[in-house]
Amino acid sequence: MFSFSFLLPLSKIKILILKFIQWALYDTPRSLSVAKNFYSELATQGNSHAQYMLGFMYSTGIGVPQRDLAKGLLYYTFAALGGDIASDMTLGYWYHQGIGVSKSCDDGVEWYRRAAKQGNYYFNYYFSFFFISFFVKSLI
Repeated sequence: MFSFSFLLPLSKIKILILKFIQWALYDTPRSLSVAKNFYSELATQGNSHAQYMLGFMYSTGIGVPQRDLAKGLLYYTFAALGGDIASDMTLGYWYHQGIGVSKSCDDGVEWYRRAAKQGNYYFNYYFSFFFISFFVKSLI
């Protein structure tokens, strides 16, 4: 009997289509409003990548009426709690730099640590950077 187990789930197919729409790859017309609508639909279904992309759109103001760091933070947090490593990294940076939140090196490192536990090797770079910068500042 023929099996369709090789096919991607519908949510993954939508994400691939969105990448074509959002970035206008391969002569596909670019439409950020269509991308935002699709991401919103997928985000309400719990898709962490769609939540990350909405966080990106709101935090940069790309594809939305105006930039909104609070909504960006909300979507990044939902995505991170859903297992999206890029959201963990983004939140780590936001907390370390104080972007839209109170500046907290401890919280930043905690988000980076979450990313590392999921297998993100960029954590080693950022954690080393934080450690060295903290150590150097303490000597001055």
